[in-house]
Amino acid sequence: NFEGIIVIAYLVLKDCNLYDFSVLNPLNFYAIVMLEAARKNNPMNRDFNLILLKLYDKLGCTSKINDILQHFQTKEDDYEKLGYFRFSHLSEFGVGKGLEACCKQYKAFFDRTLTENKNRVITC
Repeated sequence: NFEGIIVIAYLVLKDCNLYDFSVLNPLNFYAIVMLEAARKNNPMNRDFNLILLKLYDKLGCTSKINDILQHFQTKEDDYEKLGYFRFSHLSEFGVGKGLEACCKQYKAFFDRTLTENKNRVITC
């Protein structure tokens, strides 16, 4: 399985102790190149996207994070986790415009979810 091999290769790179796994570690960039190449074949692969989000967050690449999150298929349970991740990244790097749009998007999601949950309770 190609996807599984890529994830294992990333984990091997991550566990390789040649360098401190910091921002300037060249293994971060090797992993990004490998994952982006694999992502071209399968852009909806959740593992690739989540690992890339983590790496881009570490490097402070807000535009790349926004690009991945725009095309990321979120399940209901992932929405809160990714919302926190995105909010913390935008607030940490001081991206005010993106932070305001993010807050509006998540407020709309939670308002809709609250209404749907109320309707489910009434139906039961």
